[in-house]
Amino acid sequence: MTWEIDSTHSHVSFAIRVMSVSTTRGRFNAFRGRLHIDEQNPANSWVDAQVEAASIDTHNKLRDAHLRSAAFFDVKNYSTITFTSTHVEHVGGQNYQVTGNLTLHGVTRSITFDVVYHGHRSLMDTRTDLTAKATINRHDFGVGQGAAVRVAASPMVTIEIGLEAVQQSVEVQEVVATFQQEEEMTGRIEVYVGFQSRESDHPLGRRSGFLSATDGGAHLGSTRTDASAASQTHA
Repeated sequence: MTWEIDSTHSHVSFAIRVMSVSTTRGRFNAFRGRLHIDEQNPANSWVDAQVEAASIDTHNKLRDAHLRSAAFFDVKNYSTITFTSTHVEHVGGQNYQVTGNLTLHGVTRSITFDVVYHGHRSLMDTRTDLTAKATINRHDFGVGQGAAVRVAASPMVTIEIGLEAVQQSVEVQEVVATFQQEEEMTGRIEVYVGFQSRESDHPLGRRSGFLSATDGGAHLGSTRTDASAASQTHA
């Protein structure tokens, strides 16, 4: 099964020791990706994810600005952090190891995540979740090479990820079913759910739209969002 990462219910966080007396923790607030999970043959599974480097958040605006600068992540030149798996191995029970290429600060290195896969959940098996953890050496990626930083901060960074993922096509069906159930109880419901697609998803380019359900019916509307779009269509 192929799943879309639900960034609203997921997190990508990190921790680093500073001056050997404290730990600085942070997260990236903008990320996306897909994963394919083959429980019968884990070697066929894969992950492809992207993180926006500028979305780094350590709850300190001055520190975050410094981390975005050329002294660290240099987000103007290296805006995206990517991970693409190359091997997935089941090591027992819910535990897996996912090895892949991490590209950070323009440098690509192979790293391995220890993953705990929690299986499907929700009544329709439309959601899945997992946790992952890895440790990297920031010097391998050329991040924070100033003399003061080398002395003050540990080279080792712990990455912790909690992912929820959904089957997109099934998610829409689940929303419609929920609308219909609510209408049976209340007599009427009118709700709009927004969505947006990537350019590669539609032959006419990037699209946005809505799913609405009212008076027992449901319909899907969509609009072009690229520069050439001049009208709105409803299906």
